[in-house]
Amino acid sequence: GGQPGQGTWNVGIRHPFDDGRLLTTIAVTNRAVATSGNANRSFMRDGVMYGHILDPRTLLPARGVVSSTVIAPTAIMADALSTGVFVLGPDEGLRLLNRLPEVEGIICAGESFGGTDLRVLVSDGLKGKVDVLERPADANFRE
Repeated sequence: GGQPGQGTWNVGIRHPFDDGRLLTTIAVTNRAVATSGNANRSFMRDGVMYGHILDPRTLLPARGVVSSTVIAPTAIMADALSTGVFVLGPDEGLRLLNRLPEVEGIICAGESFGGTDLRVLVSDGLKGKVDVLERPADANFRE
């Protein structure tokens, strides 16, 4: 539904490496939003970040995405897809989001802990509707 008295919910998407910053906000009504990420459940070893989301194809931590947010008709669909997109990686995950009706998403892609190589990708239906509020100085923003 919508926020009582206002109609839409303004949902903040947290920056994947900084709890105190928002990456962006999205306005939603009659939709569910879910985010999957490794920033809070990961560790560094020999300069490589290892997270808790595993790729079932390799049985190793998924690589290439630091967070994925999905907007879908139901919460279970948004949750399952945010994890699936995370595992698929940025390019394949974005292709999936763009093929599914009534589903949109935001993918934060990168390999380094801290986000110096962070790329923010948005699905076709969100282009022009999402503004990144704060970006790391070295980041690319790709719509």
